[in-house]
Amino acid sequence: MAGPVETALQVGSPVAGADRSGGGRWPGTLSMALGLGLAAGAVYLLPALLGRPLVETPEARVAVVAREMLQSGEWVLPTLGGEVRLNKPPWAYWQTAVAAKLLQGDGPLDETVMARAVLLPSALAAALTVVLLTIVAGRVWGREAGAIAGCCCGVSWMVIRYSQMGYLDCTLMAVCAVGLSGAGWLAAAPRPGAVSALVFGAGLGLGLLVKGPLALIVVLPALLICSCCAPAPVRRLLLILAGLGVAALIALPWFVLVARRLPAEVSFWALLDREMASGHEQNDRWVYYLYKLAGGFAPWTPILLLALVAIFSRGFSGLAEWLDRRLSGCCPDGHAPAPSAFFRFFVIAALSSLAILYASAKQQEHYLLPLFPPLVLAATGLLSALRKPGGRREERMAWLQLAAGATVGLAVATLPAWCGHGADLGLGYGFAVPAGLALAALHFYMARQWVEGRPARAVGIFAVAVWIAAAAYSAMWTWQVQSTSNLAREAASVREQLDAVGPQVRVCGIGYPVPLMVFYLRRPVSGLEELKNPSAESGAPWVIVARRNDILDPAHPLFGRLGLASFLVPGSGKLAVVRLPEGQDWPRRVAEALARRE
Repeated sequence: MAGPVETALQVGSPVAGADRSGGGRWPGTLSMALGLGLAAGAVYLLPALLGRPLVETPEARVAVVAREMLQSGEWVLPTLGGEVRLNKPPWAYWQTAVAAKLLQGDGPLDETVMARAVLLPSALAAALTVVLLTIVAGRVWGREAGAIAGCCCGVSWMVIRYSQMGYLDCTLMAVCAVGLSGAGWLAAAPRPGAVSALVFGAGLGLGLLVKGPLALIVVLPALLICSCCAPAPVRRLLLILAGLGVAALIALPWFVLVARRLPAEVSFWALLDREMASGHEQNDRWVYYLYKLAGGFAPWTPILLLALVAIFSRGFSGLAEWLDRRLSGCCPDGHAPAPSAFFRFFVIAALSSLAILYASAKQQEHYLLPLFPPLVLAATGLLSALRKPGGRREERMAWLQLAAGATVGLAVATLPAWCGHGADLGLGYGFAVPAGLALAALHFYMARQWVEGRPARAVGIFAVAVWIAAAAYSAMWTWQVQSTSNLAREAASVREQLDAVGPQVRVCGIGYPVPLMVFYLRRPVSGLEELKNPSAESGAPWVIVARRNDILDPAHPLFGRLGLASFLVPGSGKLAVVRLPEGQDWPRRVAEALARRE
């Protein structure tokens, strides 16, 4: 008996019609979704299961806040170093604190537990997104479409990358997928019901708790546009208002509690301004999101571009009728949205969200993750419609796939001739030629599936190849991080040296982000600016934690001028502790050294 992953690759046959789609077989769609979610989750969870230490500043910041939350019992006002931190809603800290409590058991709340607590929620949220998108596409467009949606989301580069990091955006992607599922039904179904409003409101409310107003940007504009243009707009608008009420019931209590305790510290509009108008502006802002989205959606970007050429080479008119004709009968429920209306909603959601992101002053690639649910479903609608054996669009797609395979295969086979880095990595013709032939054969197989009207098999075999490569890369990347993270490996030794110096010292961390130092050293840590301009209320002596080689380097722009080698605390690791002797004006000396360096 075939398992869910095998079922995902085998759905579809050369016979057209509703029976082919399997849209009405809910248990089959659910088992396929769970199988794809488990397969994707295995890759997402690999770094956490292998024990990757935290190396990113946002990861460490979340870990420190969650640790303080568990230690203090304060769940309303997150704190970092004892100071209230309200630049984002608290969901990231809540999910990490809950995960840490579950993982801790009867053991200590150490760095290993906290690292896994930071990484696990992102991986699970990404896997949940795969399951949700598979179910949504499978129920409306058929099981073939569900398999395509799960594969496209599951092995997209940006989803894999951030599912293995402690960023909050995978959680935001998951709740946006929930909200968009309900919103799509509200906007496109002939007669939407209260359940769709409830799902829309739940996703939106959780999104507000995850990352403030960003969920509104993804879910609401397309819903309003499509609802106003659809039949029975008044009914739809009333259901939208009901959904907004559900979202308010979920999100507002935290904002109200914070506003009562710290009236001047937080407001919804302050969060909106901070998220959308501050910082992280790139020099190439007008093209930044375009190439980041194209790269983040890899390896599906070229396949989607080929599909657009194959489909629209015959013109743009008649697309809705073509989608309805190809995908009709996939869902026996008479209340389900029309295939073209559902597709139109997700296209508008992806484009409107991207346009609003362009208007903001923040350009960070992980801000694109909430756009992946509508992007994946829009791409799924097009790819799953290429299902007529011998159809003109299918034949054109097959020829384009063959041309792409020949080009990629030839480029890889001749890699040593045109890429010098290949020789540096030891990738000679003995590797390049078989790899090029394998890629060409893979594209040939995909081209055959396109022309035979089996889009799920074409996408599925490609997803399996990418999944294998992603699993291997994830394992190698994790081992590399483990071997190069000196701070994580030597944190216990540095803590012992600091304890030997004495508890009443101020620690200055140099060479690593301050949140990472706070996380691993388990005490407050300042940066160079605090050492240069110390606060007057504390007269405790200073201790510097930095790389030993930097401290001993006479040519170092800071340590070479300060001459700190003679003040080293005994130790043998790659990190060293220096106790600055009292009686010298260290702030002035540090300021002068920094001025010379500049």
